[in-house]
Amino acid sequence: MLSADFFDPLTHKLFSKLLLDSEGVILKSLETLRTEIVYHPASFWPLPQTTLNLKQGDCKGFAILVGYYLNWLKIPFQIFTHLNIEENINGHVFVLFFFNNRFYFIDNYSGPFPMEMEKLSNKPKLEILSNLK
Repeated sequence: MLSADFFDPLTHKLFSKLLLDSEGVILKSLETLRTEIVYHPASFWPLPQTTLNLKQGDCKGFAILVGYYLNWLKIPFQIFTHLNIEENINGHVFVLFFFNNRFYFIDNYSGPFPMEMEKLSNKPKLEILSNLK
């Protein structure tokens, strides 16, 4: 479980501005956030503030940033990575969240868009971070 105390004043300010610039439309604000972060591969899991400040990151950094933004909005989310069991490696990292009685998918390439859970249930995945109780 994430604590609201984790957010520093600058992050609060940037998240508030993002939501305001999106006219309070949460899905639009998530799309804006996705388009503002330039893809840049990284070999580490950055803090959300790092991704915000650099305005660049890979799927890991973007997923963590989106997770913290959704937590700030008090929206339930889960961050997953696809697993490639045969090769014993983790794959792409993405976020699933529940909003307006629907599941949504977002990653650094696309979204947010509604997602049927059945489409993901047959792929091996590992939950990394969640604000679900």
